[in-house]
Amino acid sequence: IVKKGHTVYSPYMLTRQFMSLPVLSALARVGPTDVARAITPLLRKAAGSQTATDIAKELRYKSLGLYTGDIIGGMFHQDMANSFLLGRLDGVIQNQWIRNINTKWQDLYRTPDLAVRIASFEKEEARQLAMGTTAKDAEKAGLDFANKWAINYGAVPPGVRFARQMPF
Repeated sequence: IVKKGHTVYSPYMLTRQFMSLPVLSALARVGPTDVARAITPLLRKAAGSQTATDIAKELRYKSLGLYTGDIIGGMFHQDMANSFLLGRLDGVIQNQWIRNINTKWQDLYRTPDLAVRIASFEKEEARQLAMGTTAKDAEKAGLDFANKWAINYGAVPPGVRFARQMPF
């Protein structure tokens, strides 16, 4: 619970997440309009008003491994569930309304990283297609670009992966 409080629930950490957005965007070579385009489907999903196009994009990104359950290679929610209260956090939080707030807060926490990751992929894929590259090669180049320039917490050394499970 202490680790989750220091990372996910901390208003300071959330502020840092959003303040880092310009830096992450610069590293990934995406502008505000690229990030806005990438974040819009995520916001519609959070509001419960996803379109068919949003769902198709999400499914495509999940199949590519770009967008798993979360930005950290599918590990964030798993880490939170496994590390705290022996994986029984939902069992301890009996109130469904509080569970929903908890999930939405975790999603908000990861949104800046995810938006930059998706924006960098989309921009590079579009650039490759404009140059006449095949769709398959453009997709691969977009993934390579996103993995190189956008944060990918799933691609960390085993020692760092182990340290993420520590309670501090």
